[in-house]
Amino acid sequence: MKITLKPSAYYLDLDTTSPTPGPSDKGADLFVGFNLPDLGISPPRSGDVLAIAPSDGPEPTAADCRGLVAKNGGYSSGELSAGTRLCLQTDEGHIAYLRITAAPTRQAVMFDVTVWE
Repeated sequence: MKITLKPSAYYLDLDTTSPTPGPSDKGADLFVGFNLPDLGISPPRSGDVLAIAPSDGPEPTAADCRGLVAKNGGYSSGELSAGTRLCLQTDEGHIAYLRITAAPTRQAVMFDVTVWE
């Protein structure tokens, strides 16, 4: 599914059947720090649940993402660019894969998201 986060709706709950950006961290699994010096994606609560996936090769599977989070999980995506690929474990234990689809700006970050059960 395609998602766009903006400064007015920069939180995303990936545990719902239809993830929708919102202005609140209630139930959220990630947010974009539009107001931070470096534009990045982080979980709203502490925990090493975010991992950067390799930039080349096939798209990661659920098992690939689960392994990346277990081995390399951290708290921040670092600097974002078009094509950045991330794996995330939600607070309900689902595994998600995000790929930035366009150059991120201070007005919007667009990505494709896959969430596995």
